[in-house]
Amino acid sequence: RRYGNTEREAVRQLSLSMKADETYPTGTFYFSDTDDIRNKTRQPNYRYAIAALERLGHNVEVIDTPLPVGQRDVIGLTTGAATFSWIASGSKFVPGAIGDNLTSFGGRLTDSGQTKLSEFLRNNAAGASGTVVEPYALQAKFPHPLIHAHYARGCTLAESYYQSLQSPFQQLIVGDALCQPFATRPTIKVDGVKPGEKVSGQMKLMIDVTESPTPISKLELYVDGVRVVNSRMRKEIKFDTTGIPDGFHELRFVVVA
Repeated sequence: RRYGNTEREAVRQLSLSMKADETYPTGTFYFSDTDDIRNKTRQPNYRYAIAALERLGHNVEVIDTPLPVGQRDVIGLTTGAATFSWIASGSKFVPGAIGDNLTSFGGRLTDSGQTKLSEFLRNNAAGASGTVVEPYALQAKFPHPLIHAHYARGCTLAESYYQSLQSPFQQLIVGDALCQPFATRPTIKVDGVKPGEKVSGQMKLMIDVTESPTPISKLELYVDGVRVVNSRMRKEIKFDTTGIPDGFHELRFVVVA
């Protein structure tokens, strides 16, 4: 019996989550409230996550079952159950969703006994995690419910996990680490150089971010992958080409929101 995901499942799951970037999906964040100790561990912190998500304008629902039943709009789930079947729940993950379950061996993909994190990924969640060694029911060893608020503010899946994990040493985090369904990407325009242009001497590069949909805090310039400018946002950069040999080179401009 297999406990992980097949290559085909993994490619499909990653393809779906990549398409979710910057889509601001409509959905509901679900928090399971049962008597299982796996749920009780995180229940005291539900209120912080719920308040943060509601301030951001998102739908939140607290359920009295391990999984939402017959819900087709799951963008986030925090639950705690030793075993479950996502298909049997009749629910559906929205592309970009996080499914998070607190149980002892959700990340141990070598043996049976508990449902694995792969169950969420197999059913199109963008990311999930599970422990590989007995962690006991300690909040610090599992994602804080605020993981969903970090995600809803525009952080990547990986950023959201690591902001919510105080003690990550037993956790296996799997999925599309860069998935950002709630991000607004900054934009930049550069004048003073064109693709394929032959240049020499000192270049005067003009930076325009006036049409960026999100404020810019920092500008970076990379030449052949090496960062040569790292500063607060400015409108002009002077770059001396005499310091690099003749030939083809790549200039990459990066703005940080």
